[in-house]
Amino acid sequence: MPRADTGPGEPIWTPTDAVVRHARITDFAAWLAERGVRTGGYAELWHWSVTDLAGFWNAVAEYFNVPFVTPSSTVLPEEAMPGAVWFPGARLNYVDQVFAGRDPARVAIVGTGEDGARLDLTWAELQRQVAAFADTLSRLGVGESDRVVGYLPHVAESIVAF
Repeated sequence: MPRADTGPGEPIWTPTDAVVRHARITDFAAWLAERGVRTGGYAELWHWSVTDLAGFWNAVAEYFNVPFVTPSSTVLPEEAMPGAVWFPGARLNYVDQVFAGRDPARVAIVGTGEDGARLDLTWAELQRQVAAFADTLSRLGVGESDRVVGYLPHVAESIVAF
């Protein structure tokens, strides 16, 4: 919880040692150290992230095991801001990422209608509906690089369409 008595430049929150120990960034820093990247603390890690953009973001992609369908030959060909192009030519399948590692039997969406009726959609059913919707769009001629726009209500079918 933020403190009311903090002054300018003072942190309003500092993580506990337990939070730091279990933080994903702590694991990332340890992973980097195993690969010879010196990370003597948060400030040094931050400095590296803003001075070696390509090295840092390549490490992030590797650490998180980003499953590129088509990898890029470079991370950042030109450090131009604005206008930077990250991982040019790389491709990811967004839907694959959404469903990766999900238990098909677990509930993915809990919806409640205006009438109070509850709808539980499992990951398996969500995936089936997404595939059916994608098939419908494909049969209608929607292809790569096309855009589909919709103004949808706050219902499970909107997530399927997304």
